[in-house]
Amino acid sequence: YRSGEGLRAGQGACLPKLADIPSPYLSGAMKLSGRNSLFYVETSRGCPFSCTYCEAGPVRQSVRYFSLRRLGKELDFLERAGHNGVVCLTDSLVNINRSRARRIFEMLASRGRGLVVYLKAELLDDEMIACLGNISNVGVEIGIQSIHAETLKNIERKADIRSCGRNIRKMLPD
Repeated sequence: YRSGEGLRAGQGACLPKLADIPSPYLSGAMKLSGRNSLFYVETSRGCPFSCTYCEAGPVRQSVRYFSLRRLGKELDFLERAGHNGVVCLTDSLVNINRSRARRIFEMLASRGRGLVVYLKAELLDDEMIACLGNISNVGVEIGIQSIHAETLKNIERKADIRSCGRNIRKMLPD
């Protein structure tokens, strides 16, 4: 983190407003690596869970969001640059906020963008699955740490395995 004395290693304070962090693409700090490459985008930081094994450390148990206007500007940037690749959302769990996730999926679908995304399967609903179905090329990553109740209790992770299974089956093609 940065301090008045320069760069410091360790636990720096989180910036309270994500809007204070410029987009690496829009600011020119980062260039596209190719027209068909993955385009990594962060729309949120943090996670509402406190799983004991997680490396997220101080950002656990809270989620902060970048504006969807910023995402729109980043997608505009992609179009202007002639980028044809897939957007990879780096959020720990984009669907923790269902209505926001649906809006993000709709933005990507309306622009013909492919998507790679991390989801919590039990938080999916039929409307969100339908939104994902409108995206031409989707890669979904779902992390199920365990189906064993005692293990989940020990790592302080909740999971509704039956709901996970139902929702994963709904996403599979007929």
